[in-house]
Amino acid sequence: MNKKIIYFTSPFILLAVIYFLGPTPDKPRWDLTMPTAPQQSESLEKYVVDQESKHKLKPDNEARIVWADSSRKKTEYSVIYLHGFSASQEEGDPVHVNFAKKFNCNLYLARLADHGVDTTEQLLLFTPDRWWQSSKEALAIGKALGDKVIIMSTSTGGTMALLLAAEYPQDVHALINLSPNIQIFHPLASLSNNPWGLQLARKVIGGNYNESKPIYGVDMKLQNQYWNDKYRLEAVGQMQEMLEDKMTEQTFKRIKAPSLSLYYYKNEAEQDSTVRVSAILKMNELLGTPDSMKVALAIPDAGTHVIGSYIRSKDIFSVERTAENFAVGKLGMKINYGLNPTKLDAYKDSLKANPDNELIDLEKFIPNIMLDIRYATTNNFTKEKIYNLPKAYSRKPVAIALKKAQDEFNKLGYGIKVYDGYRPYSATVKFYEVMKGDTMYVASPYKGSKHNRGCALDITLVDLKTKEELKMPTEWGTASKESWADAPVSDPIIAKNRETLISIMEKNGFKVYTAEWWHFDFVGWQKYDVMDINFEQLD
Repeated sequence: MNKKIIYFTSPFILLAVIYFLGPTPDKPRWDLTMPTAPQQSESLEKYVVDQESKHKLKPDNEARIVWADSSRKKTEYSVIYLHGFSASQEEGDPVHVNFAKKFNCNLYLARLADHGVDTTEQLLLFTPDRWWQSSKEALAIGKALGDKVIIMSTSTGGTMALLLAAEYPQDVHALINLSPNIQIFHPLASLSNNPWGLQLARKVIGGNYNESKPIYGVDMKLQNQYWNDKYRLEAVGQMQEMLEDKMTEQTFKRIKAPSLSLYYYKNEAEQDSTVRVSAILKMNELLGTPDSMKVALAIPDAGTHVIGSYIRSKDIFSVERTAENFAVGKLGMKINYGLNPTKLDAYKDSLKANPDNELIDLEKFIPNIMLDIRYATTNNFTKEKIYNLPKAYSRKPVAIALKKAQDEFNKLGYGIKVYDGYRPYSATVKFYEVMKGDTMYVASPYKGSKHNRGCALDITLVDLKTKEELKMPTEWGTASKESWADAPVSDPIIAKNRETLISIMEKNGFKVYTAEWWHFDFVGWQKYDVMDINFEQLD
């Protein structure tokens, strides 16, 4: 009986032995020695250029530094971008560039090991250790570029970002993960690093290479320039080995940095088909980061795994806006809108050259004018106190013109009540962020407002005897079509009050803003600079 069992089972045992002794990818070593990078800007730039010159690269695939400004100084925050497997820095363009620009960060666009190389044997030499070494080098460069390093990544770049955050917690300030690769979506991916996995893949594929197929709606010329269009199958097993070895609960729990993970998911039928969304959500849950500082959010209209690239994504706007909100709300970063508003010392100097630049205290300059500075209270759309003092200022020519208008209103038995005048630029930034970028009723901080120039006024009329406001179409600050300067008004008294306000103000050198009956811009505002001087400095 025993002989029969041995006879029948021995072939299976032999096959099992042959299977488990079959070839597999080497186990990664994960050397933790950090590379060094030059600390001076010129030397660092040369170092990156020299490293890239050692390779024959496809056009525009080289690693590069994007400096925050011409000074090339170290910034408070730096961003390093780690692209995904078989990709390049274009996989995150324009999200990485725009993010760095908005927050005044130096940016390093890495080219990770074996990628972007112009060769017929693409990714033949790819291993987790080579990928890891180039990721560590990117972090070293990021540390030379900024005091606090934010790692932005896509797909398998996110695999490395998470591992860097786990191994070097003191060096990684925050993570912004776009479709991070925790687990491959394809059900057979786990076989690629098993014994004989490479040989099996070659049989299934019918050769040594994985070749990209046309993608509907995508410019394949760009796709093939910035992604590997045909790469060796050995690399697939190496990547799977990396995922299984390090994308684990143990790794995730060691991460303490603030983390944002964005991914494409609309419904079960429309979701990321490259990496598993469920694995991303599980990773986020397991992070050692405090719950208040980790976010995982779907971008349902992205339509693709590559959510941050103009070549593939259908909703870059949402990716950028979510990353900005994370940076402001969780990291406390300040957006750089590209303006350098005039501060107090420069303002004082400007008065010597042009006395018209002076900001005049309207309450002192114009007899019987009334103030109701809502931004010095919580009675405004932000529900916060924006100004510390209930003051109203304007440039000297604006104040003179307003005084003339006040004289005309007084003859009719009316007077001016001011809700807002000069507004510090920092308040405009606050309004823009509260309104989430809607510039119908707040100014864009990329340009600054006429209020910031001391050339705009929010006003209404009062009865001089009763001190009561005249009836107007809406309350001040109402964000609706009813507040438009030419909105239909059924009440003839209200219509007349609005017409009186607008006609006399425009007669005296102002222009009403079409969306707000109370808002008047001084004609000639273009001559004046945007300022960021608080009222305490002026008082």
